[in-house]
Amino acid sequence: MGEHHQALCVVNRRKTAQQLYAALPKDGGSFCLTTLLRAADRRTKLAETRQRLKDGLPSPVVSTSLIEAGVDVDFPVAYREEVGLDSILQTAGRCNREGKEPDAARCPMYLFSLEDMAPPKMLEPRIAALRAAQREQGELDLPDAISYYFKTLYNVKGLESLVQKKIMDAFDYNRGRNGVQMPFATVAKEFVLIESPTRTVYLPIDEGEPLCKQLLSGQKSRTLYRKLEPYSVEIYKEQYEALYQAGALVPVDERSAVLTSLTWYDQTGLKSNTQGGQGLFVG
Repeated sequence: MGEHHQALCVVNRRKTAQQLYAALPKDGGSFCLTTLLRAADRRTKLAETRQRLKDGLPSPVVSTSLIEAGVDVDFPVAYREEVGLDSILQTAGRCNREGKEPDAARCPMYLFSLEDMAPPKMLEPRIAALRAAQREQGELDLPDAISYYFKTLYNVKGLESLVQKKIMDAFDYNRGRNGVQMPFATVAKEFVLIESPTRTVYLPIDEGEPLCKQLLSGQKSRTLYRKLEPYSVEIYKEQYEALYQAGALVPVDERSAVLTSLTWYDQTGLKSNTQGGQGLFVG
């Protein structure tokens, strides 16, 4: 990335993004975008990134997949950690997006994998389908390759998950589930794409500080939680437990806590390195 004036790199893990960002030059133009940042901070960094790209200033950006959909940015070069073809094409859509460079060959997107680091378990079926499409089709941005990828993915993983949980049987008119012929609510609970519930951490930032104090004082209401949403970050259980062991969290209930100090939160978001515990990011 250092060889390019402006470059985007999209990785699979939030911890990887933080580590890569730490290796970039700190001249005010590099950014790290992950869901470890609260929403307001992500919006600010995206706005700064767009302006720097527009002004032709150095702009190395590391992000997770959050930048792949609904985010209008245009980089002259991109890197994508190996993942499913749908995500790869989304990242490619952030490279020469506006067609400023008529020669597409001068705006490449590089696909890479990390040494000594297996991909997250939930991505393994997508990566397997991608590699199958590469072997059988070659060029990945052609309709035949895209069709081959999705057929491989859903034949191997999608239907397997549906069959294991008997999801399709639940909508059989003669079978149903628990006496209900169209048990939408039951199926919604049983069929979860991501089998790893997150925990919420509330951040005492700006207007969020008095709101966090209200929460810790025992005040709990739908209105208060709604006001706290802009000052929250979702993390996985492993990191939550590590931060708690490090004394960084004051629990509110079983699935939420308030951050004890903003020393645990910086320009990359909620810190992954903890004293007295070790956080593990899996998505």
